[in-house]
Amino acid sequence: TENAIALTGGHSNTLVGFSAGEDIVNGDRNTCIGALAGMDITNTGDVTYVGHEAGKLTTGGNNTGIGSGALAGAGSSNATAVGFDALKASTNASCVAVGYRAGQVHTSGSSSTYIGADATTSVATQDSQTAIGSGASSAGTNSTAIGASATCSAVNQIMMGNHRSVDMTMDCPPTTI
Repeated sequence: TENAIALTGGHSNTLVGFSAGEDIVNGDRNTCIGALAGMDITNTGDVTYVGHEAGKLTTGGNNTGIGSGALAGAGSSNATAVGFDALKASTNASCVAVGYRAGQVHTSGSSSTYIGADATTSVATQDSQTAIGSGASSAGTNSTAIGASATCSAVNQIMMGNHRSVDMTMDCPPTTI
């Protein structure tokens, strides 16, 4: 295999699989397991990528990507992605995605959570979004969609269920007591 062919510094790296971590130059404490896992990361540290192309072309550190294509092509940092193509091509920070293609549309922003197959957002650049359920989608800062195909359409919104059975839009300014 061609592992860490550019490694000139760094320590405590574990690289298993064809071209896994092949361009690490100075990264420390990285684990890349699977063909092309962590390929083209250079000075990144403290990442774990397990699966074919997991973390490939990713530039951020402190990430965990488990599953084929998880966090591939991402500029994320402090992110956790579990599932096929979870958080693929995202540039967000401190996000969590669990499920087949979870969070794949979220390209920038931070502190969002996506749980379920295709749980994602329709607004790719917002912060603090939560989508829980297969096909659930949040669309705005501080929005939460819970349930299969539940969809939020505004900021500061909570949607439960896929037929707008409960719509609790919270658009109140914060108060001090």
